[in-house]
Amino acid sequence: MTIGTTGFFYLLDEQNNPLYVPPVQAGELALVQDNLIPAGEKGRSGSFVLQTGGPPRFIVHTSSLATGWTIIGIAPLQEIVAEANRIRQLIIISVGLSIIFAITLHYLLTRRLTRPIQLLQHKMRLTASGYLEAKVKPDGTDEIADLGQSFNIMVEQIKELLAQSIRKQQQLQKAELRTLQAQINPHFLYNTLDSIVWMAEAGNHDGVIRLVKALSAFFRLSLNNGRDWIQIRSELAHVQSYLIIQQMRYHDILEFKLEVAEELQEYPILNMTLQPLVENALYHGIKNKRGMGLIRIGGYTDGGSIMLTVSDNGIGIPAGRLEILRESIEHPIQSEDTEDTGQGGFGLQNVHQRLRLYFGPEYGIRLDSSEGYGTQITVRIPKNKGV
Repeated sequence: MTIGTTGFFYLLDEQNNPLYVPPVQAGELALVQDNLIPAGEKGRSGSFVLQTGGPPRFIVHTSSLATGWTIIGIAPLQEIVAEANRIRQLIIISVGLSIIFAITLHYLLTRRLTRPIQLLQHKMRLTASGYLEAKVKPDGTDEIADLGQSFNIMVEQIKELLAQSIRKQQQLQKAELRTLQAQINPHFLYNTLDSIVWMAEAGNHDGVIRLVKALSAFFRLSLNNGRDWIQIRSELAHVQSYLIIQQMRYHDILEFKLEVAEELQEYPILNMTLQPLVENALYHGIKNKRGMGLIRIGGYTDGGSIMLTVSDNGIGIPAGRLEILRESIEHPIQSEDTEDTGQGGFGLQNVHQRLRLYFGPEYGIRLDSSEGYGTQITVRIPKNKGV
């Protein structure tokens, strides 16, 4: 047996007499025996460095409790130290390689985790700058991939909301243009001026004064200094001026009543909401009726809404035509150049569309009619004085 490359073993009895000595190492035995523990002490173990008699040697020994024999191992100290140095170098190299491996692994893992986040951050910046075609390609099934998918869904929702906003603005502009066209209706003006001329020629000066005042009030309230909002009180005055003018033209077939409670008249309403409905009642309900016609304007509250009604006792609308009108009011399909084609559908569509664009889909008009008995249009607007 050997220790290392050149080391060797001795075996002594309990009196330190040699039992086994390597043939080539017999000269070392005396030096070892002089420095060894006393004979007869069983169970002792230890080690020391032997400095005498040549190069330093590392001595290790142990005694058996059963037999009292001692095993002695001897190896050059330089060899032991060299082996320790080699082990230390291996440990240092192993630790260094482990650190390099850990750093590399950390870099790869960090890159795998941060690169998708950096890409998502870049896409978000593009989206924030207004570029809505920036999308993330999710890679994998982890939380970052889920986040990328959610980002794509959010971008699509933003695009849809933006498209809806643009469509709504375009529809609102068209509705306002139609309202402006109604405010300066040339046919109504021509007919009213003709009536004024006829009354003047007939010497009806009081009628001329009343008609001119009504016409002036009609256009003043209609234009409303370019504002969209008006009090219900002023909208009723606008309707009244219109009906006074029409009553003087159709004095034998038209009566009207305004029955809106005083407290409701303080609330705001979109300008030109009721007048197109009254005009519809006159031309498509009363004008073709035999006998005296009546247009009645009422109002009441329904929870957080104000309900305004325009009803007439005219000819009414056939059931089949009524359904078509309701559908066309709810889902208009006309182009900008489409004209009113019977039963006043165009004017009703415009009022309904304006109300929904300003207030939301729960507001607008509802059309009810019974053929031969008359028609009622109900307007729902929010009860809000802060508009």
